[in-house]
Amino acid sequence: MTIADALFAATGAGLSAIVVWRRDMMVHRHRDRSLWLALALLAVAVPLYIGPIYRAVEGAVGIIGSAAVLRHGIAVLAALAVLVLVSGLSGVPTSRRRTAEVGLCILALTVMTVPFVVAPPAGVGAALVGRTEYYDATWRSGVHWAAYLAYMAWAVGGAAVFCHRLLVHAAPGPVRSGLILVRAGTGTGLIYLFLKACVVVAWITGFGPSTVAFDYPAEVALLSVALSLIAVGSAYEAVARQARRALTWARLVRTLWTLYPLWQILQTNAPHITRLPPEEIRRLDLAPLDTLSIHLVDRAVEIRDGLLDLRAYAPAAARDRAERAAVTAGEDERSATAIAEAVGLAIALHAKAAGDAPRPDPAPVPGDTSLLDETEWLERVAIAYQRSPLVPLLAGLALASQESTST
Repeated sequence: MTIADALFAATGAGLSAIVVWRRDMMVHRHRDRSLWLALALLAVAVPLYIGPIYRAVEGAVGIIGSAAVLRHGIAVLAALAVLVLVSGLSGVPTSRRRTAEVGLCILALTVMTVPFVVAPPAGVGAALVGRTEYYDATWRSGVHWAAYLAYMAWAVGGAAVFCHRLLVHAAPGPVRSGLILVRAGTGTGLIYLFLKACVVVAWITGFGPSTVAFDYPAEVALLSVALSLIAVGSAYEAVARQARRALTWARLVRTLWTLYPLWQILQTNAPHITRLPPEEIRRLDLAPLDTLSIHLVDRAVEIRDGLLDLRAYAPAAARDRAERAAVTAGEDERSATAIAEAVGLAIALHAKAAGDAPRPDPAPVPGDTSLLDETEWLERVAIAYQRSPLVPLLAGLALASQESTST
C-alpha cells in the first residue's frame, strides 16, 4: 500500500467512524439527516481513491475510468445533501430551490456518466498508469469534468459562504470551533477543485502528462485535509459534548474512589449510614454519569452522617488544637480544618475502640452549602486521614495528653 492509499484509507476510516457514531442523527431533524447522509456518502466515495479498490471496481464494470465516474457521482450526491443542509439552515428551503438542487444534480450525474457509456475510453495514457483518476484530451473527459466541478463548486462554495456567515454571529465555544474547521475544510476543497480545473484544461490542451507529477500528490494532500477538516468540524460539537461528559465522569469516579477509604472506615464503625451492602456500593463507583452524580451525593451525605456519629467520641478542644497546629505548620485554613477533622476522627476511632462513652451534643461537622464545595472538603479530609503525616502525629499527642490528664 502506498502512502497515498494509506492516507485515503485513514480518511475513509475516520469518516466511517463518525458516520457510525452519529447514526442517531438519522432520527433527528431533517438537517441532521442531510449532514449524516453527506458524511456517509463521502465515506463510501473515499475508498475509491485507494489503488486496489479503484482497479477492482474498474475491472468489475469493464469500462476504463468507471471507478472515477462512480466516485464522482457519489460525491455529487453528497454535494446535493450539503445543498439541502445549507438551504434548510438558511431558512429558505423553497420548493423551487429544492427542485433546482435535485434537477441540477440529476443533470450533472447524466452529463458525467453518459459520455463514458456511449463512447468508453479505449485505453489509459501511460502517464496515468497506477493512478486512481482519469483524464484525456477528448470531449468525453472535458464534459464529465465540467459537470462534476461545476456542481461541486456550487455546493462547496455555498457551504463555505454559509459557514462564514454563521461565524460572524457565533459565540465562542464548540459550535464556533466546529464552524471554523468546516470553513477551513470547504476552503481547502475549493482549492482542490480549482487545481482540478487547471489540470483538466491542461489535459484538453495537450499538456496533461506534464501535470501528473504535481497533480497526484497535491490531490492526495488537499483532499485528505479537506475531508478530515469537514468531518471533524461536523462532529466537533458532539465530540466536545461527549468529551465533557467523559471528563466529568472521570472526575466523579476519582472523587468517589478518593472518598471510598474514608467511607469504608465510617461504614464499619457506623453501619447505619448506608442501606446498601459494600459490594454493591463499590460497583456503583463505575456507574453511568447520571447514576454516578446521585451516588456521589449519597456518599457525601453518608460520610457526613458517619463523621457526625463519631464526632461525639472526640473532644472539640482536640480538634481546635489540631487546627491551630496545622496552621502553624504552614497549612492553609481549609486544609487545616480538614486535617483537624481527620485528627478528630482518629481520636474518635481510638476512643470508640477503647469503649469510651460518647459525649452529649457534639459540635456539627464543618461543611459547605454547595455539593461541589462539600465533596472537595470531604476529599481533603479523606486525603489528610490517609496521607498527611500531621494526622497521626497530632492525634498521638492529643491521646497522650488525654491519658496524662486522666491519670
